Amino acid sequence: MKFGFVNLVLGAMSITAFAQEPSVTPQSTPPPRVYPVALPNYDEETATRLQIFLDNSDFGPGKIDGRMGEFFRKALISYKHAHAMPKTGAVDQWMLDQVPVTYTTYTIKEEDLNRSAMYPAATPSRQS
Repeated sequence: MKFGFVNLVLGAMSITAFAQEPSVTPQSTPPPRVYPVALPNYDEETATRLQIFLDNSDFGPGKIDGRMGEFFRKALISYKHAHAMPKTGAVDQWMLDQVPVTYTTYTIKEEDLNRSAMYPAATPSRQS
């Protein structure tokens, strides 16, 4: 019975002490700064090339779709920050020069088709 009374008194004292402490409000953190992506002469091909480049450089831009999305913007800013450049979403000529050409246009020549006899799976079949 004594222990029950002691527990009751200690519980009441801790509630009173907690209630008397000044209320602590957590400091609100400012919202993150948003840097818009500025891509000169924007087109899906250039944006896709940049996204592939950032992904290959371990700065994942999210879905590779040629669009200016949130993760693309964050990856671009992180890449520039890692290379001691201003943390902006602006794509300048230096940035574009870092990006290799991902594909090229090629016209199939007659010699390519003749070579297909040796490697039939290497080229598409010729339709007559």
